[in-house]
Amino acid sequence: MKVILRSYALSDRTGLIRAINAVCGEGLWMSTSRFEPTPAWEHALADPNCGCHLLLLAVGTNAPVGWCRVFREPDVQGTVASLGIGLLPIYRDRGIGTQMAQKALAWAWSADVERVVLRTRRDNHRAVRVFSRCGFYVTDEAGEGWVEMACDPPALRAGRSNASIGLERVLRLPVVSVADRERTWL
Repeated sequence: MKVILRSYALSDRTGLIRAINAVCGEGLWMSTSRFEPTPAWEHALADPNCGCHLLLLAVGTNAPVGWCRVFREPDVQGTVASLGIGLLPIYRDRGIGTQMAQKALAWAWSADVERVVLRTRRDNHRAVRVFSRCGFYVTDEAGEGWVEMACDPPALRAGRSNASIGLERVLRLPVVSVADRERTWL
């Protein structure tokens, strides 16, 4: 199963929404059971070349099998962007999510984003491992079963090693306070 990563194009809309709905329909990893586009999503789907977002696709056999999106957060102080990734089940555990996250972070840092944030299910061990390897750390709980994670540009991360966190299969997740960087445990 060959998969290529590329930027979203207007002609991809139907296939992308189909892939998003398939992942939502699993009822495991997404917060909704079907795609409910926010204004940021509508903008990204309508204007793929706008510099305020990145929308990547993982494409296999001429159809999207996954996506990665980075949207700037307009109401957050400083330059913060949110990240979201999804892949159809048979394409998971192949390094595709890691590649998409790395490309998304490279885009964010080149676009002068100061922090990238995301929300994921606490029990989505695969995603937590991928995000941790890419430099994300847990910042807070985000409702029942969800955690918030953040990633800072490499220059700010230099003093902190995510490899040393030891996720212990996510039985105990580190929480790093944004204000003082003290580590506590969930």
